[in-house]
Amino acid sequence: MVDSSEGRNVDALLPWPDECFAPRPKLWMRLTAGYLGFLTLLASGLGFWALLSGQYRSAIFLFGSGVYSGLVTSLSLRLLRTRRQMSPTAITLGKTESTEDGVVIAYSGWLYSCLAMLILLTLVVLTDLVLSGLAGWQLPLFRSPPGVVSTVISSAFGLYFLWIVIDMVSGRLARGRVVLSPDGIYHRSLTFEHFAPWHAVYTISAEDAGVPLIVAKVSPCNHTRIHRTSWVGTQQEFKLLPSAAVRAPSLEVDPAVLYHALRYYHAHPEARPELATEAGVRRIQTGDLLEL
Repeated sequence: MVDSSEGRNVDALLPWPDECFAPRPKLWMRLTAGYLGFLTLLASGLGFWALLSGQYRSAIFLFGSGVYSGLVTSLSLRLLRTRRQMSPTAITLGKTESTEDGVVIAYSGWLYSCLAMLILLTLVVLTDLVLSGLAGWQLPLFRSPPGVVSTVISSAFGLYFLWIVIDMVSGRLARGRVVLSPDGIYHRSLTFEHFAPWHAVYTISAEDAGVPLIVAKVSPCNHTRIHRTSWVGTQQEFKLLPSAAVRAPSLEVDPAVLYHALRYYHAHPEARPELATEAGVRRIQTGDLLEL
């Protein structure tokens, strides 16, 4: 991105720290992503062939399988790379959970959307399996209806995924965002909310905990707020509380933006009031966050 007022390249102004944010995927992860991509093409091709052959139920099943594996492939590829561009639309003025104004940096939007579609498709498939087992229907590409064991297992998994869907619809599971306000750092993760005041933050670091993380180390204090909104699974970030940890690959901006923004406002208390105004948005969007 280029700052139109000064013609500067923002990415060049915000270098990655020594603890690089770039994911280092292992060979098996790359091979898995490639295999999933192959399954997507295979299922789509077979679905098209079934459609031409007049086997419409099989075509729907195969096209659905292609969409499912395609979403998993997209999710995998997204986790294998880190965004290096900075989208201004991902940095806006918003509010924390206590309605305090601050600069919002969004993340996990695409991942959350893919996850939601995968869960819905899984729930549809499990529901189909359960109904087929109860009614004795024969599924496409299967020689016989699901048995009792398959029906029971599908029912159990179906209830679990229904729980996830209910949490998503109710907002207990939500896409992430980080809000930098004059008073502190608000972090809305997938399953919890967390607020840490600036005076409790003692350092900002980039760490590798299997996935690149941006971590604001926080000392325990009475002003720190933690609210778990959903009990579906346990995120790695939750285990690091009261410190605020954000997954770098999930950010909708270059992770260096959040990293340097946290470092700048942690080191400059006098500049924090601008976080409640458009001045804070402009500073972060233009990358004016480095010490000269």
